[in-house]
Amino acid sequence: MRFIAIAIALAAAPALAAPLVVDSGNTPFTLAADATYDSLTVASGSTLILNAAMTVTGDAIIQTGGTVTHDVKPLALSRLLVAGTLEVQTGAFVDLNTKGYGAGGTGGGSAFGASGETLNPLTLQTVAGATDQNGASHGGLGGGTAPAIYGAQVEPATFGGGGGRGTCNSRGGRGAGRIVLQGESLLEASDQR
Repeated sequence: MRFIAIAIALAAAPALAAPLVVDSGNTPFTLAADATYDSLTVASGSTLILNAAMTVTGDAIIQTGGTVTHDVKPLALSRLLVAGTLEVQTGAFVDLNTKGYGAGGTGGGSAFGASGETLNPLTLQTVAGATDQNGASHGGLGGGTAPAIYGAQVEPATFGGGGGRGTCNSRGGRGAGRIVLQGESLLEASDQR
């Protein structure tokens, strides 16, 4: 009788995702590449900077005084996808103020000097937008002689436009950021900015 040895390669079991707790020991915590965790807690006084997609296979909580945000105009879409419950407590922040297109004027971050940055709705390129003392457009027409409207008022998927330079070379307002929050269920009592 002959025996033939057969080697069977078993696939390794997938690594279990670890819980992520953002607290005083690791704040601010920046997510620069897509990652998966089995739970998420953003503790009071702590900041989670989402510059990529985070998937949570269980529950996520942003505690009172905790903040979720992203850097100015990250290249990837910022997402928090929660398979369980996403709880945003009273006094927690999803803060996207000044995280969009640059404003005109000194220190405004615009590549176009006195004009704010905006998105050309036809070419999808960043272009000069609101000029001196004019408001930016995004989902609706800005103030004064405003640039073209782009983006949606409800569930925007693009950054907010930057306003033009103000009086005495003061800086205009930088546009807002964008983030996708999705949970199987949502408990929300937050302050969104």
